[in-house]
Amino acid sequence: MIKEEIKELCGEFASRAMELYEIPGICLGISLKGEKLIEAAGRGSLTEGSPIGRETAFRCGSLAKLLTSEAVMRLAEDGKISLSDRAARLLPETDIKGEAWRRTEVIHMLTHTSGMGSSETAGEGMMFSWKPDERRFRYSDTAYDLLGLIVREKTGREFEEYIEEEIFRPLHMECSSFMPEERGTAACGCEKDENKRMKPVECLSWDKKTNPSSGLVSTAGDLLRLSEYFMEGAPYGDLRWKKYADIPGGGSVSEAGWFLKKTAGFCAAGHEGGVRGFRSCLWMCRERKLAVTVLVNISAFPAGKTGLRLLERLCALQI
Repeated sequence: MIKEEIKELCGEFASRAMELYEIPGICLGISLKGEKLIEAAGRGSLTEGSPIGRETAFRCGSLAKLLTSEAVMRLAEDGKISLSDRAARLLPETDIKGEAWRRTEVIHMLTHTSGMGSSETAGEGMMFSWKPDERRFRYSDTAYDLLGLIVREKTGREFEEYIEEEIFRPLHMECSSFMPEERGTAACGCEKDENKRMKPVECLSWDKKTNPSSGLVSTAGDLLRLSEYFMEGAPYGDLRWKKYADIPGGGSVSEAGWFLKKTAGFCAAGHEGGVRGFRSCLWMCRERKLAVTVLVNISAFPAGKTGLRLLERLCALQI
C-alpha cells in the first residue's frame, strides 16, 4: 500500500506545476515496488475541455528512444549485431558518406557520441561535429532514427511492428503506439503565443522516419509498466546502467543511451522527451524500485527537472 504522505506529495507536485506553468493538463505517476499511483488533472483540450484521465495518451517525444535502445540491446543479446559493429556495414544502402560515418559504431549512436546532429536528414550531406571515437556528447535524433533502420533490417519487420509485438504486447502497454489515433483518448498539445495567451497547437504532421527517435504516444500507466520491466532486470542490464560518456552541464550517458544522475545519494536513470505542445519524462531509482513519470500537454515545461525533483523528494522519505 502506497503511504498517504506519498499520495499527498504527488498531488502537491501536480497542483504546483499546473499553477506555476499554467499547464492545461497533467498526468503524474509513480511506481514503488510494483504498486502504482497516478494523479491526473486538468484538460486534454482547450476547445473541447475534455478532462485528463489516468488513461489519457500523450505524445512523449524522445521517450521513444528508450524503446529503440531496448530493441537494439535485444538484437545484441541474440547475436544478430554487436554494439561495436560499424553502422555503415549494417546499413550499406544509406547515402551517408565520409570517414566519420565509416567509423561510427552502434554504441556511438546509442550514446549520442557519434557527432551527428538532431535536425539533419541522414544523407550524403550530413555533417559530423567530430569523430565518433572521441566520446564527446552531442544529442542526436538522427542517430536513433538510423538505429530504427537497423532494427528493421535485422528483424525483417517494420520498426513499429517489432516494438508492438516484442515490447508493447508482452508488457501490456495497451495504450501505447506510434500514431495518436490508434490508442484511446489522446491529449491535444498547447502552447503560449507571443502575448502569453494559451492556444492549441495545430495538428502536427507525422513522419514515420522519426518514430524511433520521437514518435511515441503513451500513458502514465504504460510508462510505469515499462519502468518496472527495466527495474526488474531487462537484458543487458550491466551495460544499460554502465557510464559511457559525460554530458556537458552534469550527468552522464550509459552504454544503452540512458541519462544517469546522482540524486539523494542514489543513481537516477531516465530520459525526457518533448515535441511541440507536449513534454514528458521517465526517471527511475533502481535501488529503491521507484519510478516517476510526468506527462503534460504544453510546450514550455521542465518535465525532466520536475520528475527528477519528485524522485529526490520520494527518496528522501526513506520509503
